[in-house]
Amino acid sequence: KNIMVVSSDVKDSYSKDKWANGQTVFYLHSDSKEIDFIKSCNKTCSFLNRKELEEIKNSYEKGHNKDARLDIKEQFGFELFLPTEYTVSLKKEGLFIADFHSFNEKEDLLKYIIVYEFEPTDYDLQSEIIIKTDSILKYIPTNEGSYVQIDKRFSIVKDNEIYRGLWILKNEFMGGPIIIRSTSIDDKVVVSLGIVFNPNENKRDFVRTFEAIL
Repeated sequence: KNIMVVSSDVKDSYSKDKWANGQTVFYLHSDSKEIDFIKSCNKTCSFLNRKELEEIKNSYEKGHNKDARLDIKEQFGFELFLPTEYTVSLKKEGLFIADFHSFNEKEDLLKYIIVYEFEPTDYDLQSEIIIKTDSILKYIPTNEGSYVQIDKRFSIVKDNEIYRGLWILKNEFMGGPIIIRSTSIDDKVVVSLGIVFNPNENKRDFVRTFEAIL
């Protein structure tokens, strides 16, 4: 519902609640110097990105699995607003797994949210997170002879403490996006991640939800 208007007839400005409550409309002057226009576009897109994630997170703050939130807070030291459609499938020291699966004639949708922690031992934290994540992903149930892991054919992209990449089911034909967030709490690294499988469908909304709540 947030809008960015680019025109030669407007000045760089913004308006709140113009056509809807909570809406922000940005106006960008298209005839500005190129460097100024690019700067304004980047600033506006960054704001819209943050606002979208905040709105998603706020929606789950109002309705989520409260028991799971308390369990995660007690064990890992941070709050995760787990959507109510997820079922907690595994809880043990240092590991939390929840999943959602909808399989019918209209869709085949599988989502996992996983939280784990470890004590870092390597100066290359990103490599260690990838190795640890591959190990943790093997907890996801699969057919005999197959297992879930990060797809090494594609680069992991890091933005702040969020890693974006793809996962693959080895020896089978499944895969999809994976979002990984890491944070340091005391002497441990806490990792929360989300994966989704939804063949032939747009997965943007699922990815944005992971980015907002993990």
